[in-house]
Amino acid sequence: MSATRTATNSPASPGSRISFDITDGENRHPVWFASPDVQLASRPELEFVTSILPCMKKGRAYRAPQPLDPRLLASFEQIQDLYLAWIPGVTRLPAKALEAAEPRARTGKNRVAAFFSGGVDSFYTLMKRREEITDLVFVHGFDIRLEDEKLYRETLAMIERIARETGKNLIRLETNIRPVLDSYIGWDYGHGPSLAATAYLLSDQFDKVYIPSSQDYTHLFAFGSHPLLDPLWSLSDLDIVNDGAEARRIRKVEAIARHQIVLDTLRVCWMNPDSAYNCCRCEKCHRTMIALKVAGALDKCRTFPEPLRNENIRALKIVATNTRSFMTESMREAERRGLEPAFIKAMGDALKGQTKPQRFVNNMRRAISQPRRAMAKIRRKIGL
Repeated sequence: MSATRTATNSPASPGSRISFDITDGENRHPVWFASPDVQLASRPELEFVTSILPCMKKGRAYRAPQPLDPRLLASFEQIQDLYLAWIPGVTRLPAKALEAAEPRARTGKNRVAAFFSGGVDSFYTLMKRREEITDLVFVHGFDIRLEDEKLYRETLAMIERIARETGKNLIRLETNIRPVLDSYIGWDYGHGPSLAATAYLLSDQFDKVYIPSSQDYTHLFAFGSHPLLDPLWSLSDLDIVNDGAEARRIRKVEAIARHQIVLDTLRVCWMNPDSAYNCCRCEKCHRTMIALKVAGALDKCRTFPEPLRNENIRALKIVATNTRSFMTESMREAERRGLEPAFIKAMGDALKGQTKPQRFVNNMRRAISQPRRAMAKIRRKIGL
């Protein structure tokens, strides 16, 4: 592994940058992580975990230049078993040539970190484990593009406020890893080893790192972060724990909506048109707004500036497995609570899908009721 460690701040304000390569067994791609807050650990496992999927995709063996953590190596075959079951077109890598290092001692610092983006899952883990968690880890370059400084600054200000009000230390990082793994396997799977690599960079600071679960045990599906996969990235000196899979999405929303800091700062959007904090247009914004409405908290949440409209729910294109499961759960809960029939029917229509005539009629209704949004969508499509 090629890695550098460079202090970028004074001793009173530590910081570092770590560079290493991702390889597909033939080509190498430089990636970097940087933090203004902590010294990052340089470890050979960084290249290994982020190169597994590219090598499996290319069908070329990984050659480790240094011995690797024995706990991680013991999990390597099971990691591959999961990827082989989930991802078409990947091949198993030989493990015999990988040499085990001596296990490292734990830090003993009694610090526990949790990845935090400001969304439902990370808030649920924070509030559930508020007494245990000491630090929040926020990574620029994962769900917020490096070039989107406006959204990053707004989100960072919110997360700094969350850290202050919950009494947690905040660790900021940034990285260019996403486009590299996107080019091989896509972020749906690439974010899992990227989270593991980030945890390794912090292994001199923590003995345990929580990854908030994006799934629940009832609706598990193949994904980069998964209750079966995340713990397999653990090292001799670091436990990586997938947290929150015991709670369905509507239960998570109900639990976190009791806290005003959540209603003031919740961020879920992944499209972020014009650097919007929550665009209120994408399926993720919609399914969160729906869950908040079912929980009786949407009117209290300040981070969704546009109203939830039945015609917009009806027009959603539900393709992703998790969106379908979340929508189904919200619809059933809305039925149980006796919410308005038109709202429930809109979710049912979205789940059934739409014929072309239905889609045309619904688009026309939206254009009439929301002309500004309709015109903005047209301008985006034609590049104005």
